[in-house]
Amino acid sequence: MFHAIKISFAIVFSCIATLTLSQTGYYKFIENKGQYPDKVLFTVDLENGSIFFENDRFTYSLRNAEDLGRISSYHAAPPSDRDYSMRSHAYEVLFEGSSTDEIKGAKLLPGITSYFRGDDPDEWGSGCKSYSEITYENLYEGIDLKVFANDFLLKFEYYVAPGVDPSIISQVYNNTDGIKLKNGIIEVKTNAGVMSELRPVSFQKE
Repeated sequence: MFHAIKISFAIVFSCIATLTLSQTGYYKFIENKGQYPDKVLFTVDLENGSIFFENDRFTYSLRNAEDLGRISSYHAAPPSDRDYSMRSHAYEVLFEGSSTDEIKGAKLLPGITSYFRGDDPDEWGSGCKSYSEITYENLYEGIDLKVFANDFLLKFEYYVAPGVDPSIISQVYNNTDGIKLKNGIIEVKTNAGVMSELRPVSFQKE
């Protein structure tokens, strides 16, 4: 009997990002209804930045937590010489050779979010729904990718159909300051800190 294979990863931010949680304690995957470029389908807001989900990639836009903390402290005790410099970094994880059919939100959360930035209504987004998870359907032929949060970690899981070779999955990291594999953990260095992808686990599912 053949079974589907599930491959699970978890992402940890070190000195980069703290979750902006919904009322249910999950990441909020917010749909794009015009507030971002068309290629962006969903976003997750972090205390220190955002993650943008496109058909073939994740794009991380991050700010340094130490710099944010320093600047926010000025309101409590303004120093004579303020330093408002902010280290930030954007990098992407490209799913090379992918061909997503659709990205779907699941587990609808209560409430809506609206964005009214600037004076151009074409760049506004109103009534945006939020979800607890999203799924890239058929990211590769016979492989789905689900992204969700659990235990304050952003997680993503590949669901590999019976008979499909998981080695076709290809994650390409662009615009980083360096990548290191340490004890099975991928450490991505950025100007905003270090992002770690924990050692993946895989198992069969009925």
